[in-house]
Amino acid sequence: MFLLLNSQIAGTDKFSKVIDFLRRQLHRETLFVYVNSAFSPSPDEIVNDLYNNFGFDGKLVVNYACSMAWG
Repeated sequence: MFLLLNSQIAGTDKFSKVIDFLRRQLHRETLFVYVNSAFSPSPDEIVNDLYNNFGFDGKLVVNYACSMAWG
């Protein structure tokens, strides 16, 4: 599953704001969030840094799951 975020999150925000946003939208306390279906970034990561290093086609792809996708 994926959710397209627009200007709700600033590039200078920490990734924890993305996680909190998704939790509120999905009404879930527990949520596993991944970038590019590859890794779970630290909540302290800056969104712009993640975008600069892992974004493509002008987007940062953020995936989420209600249970751990892999161990």
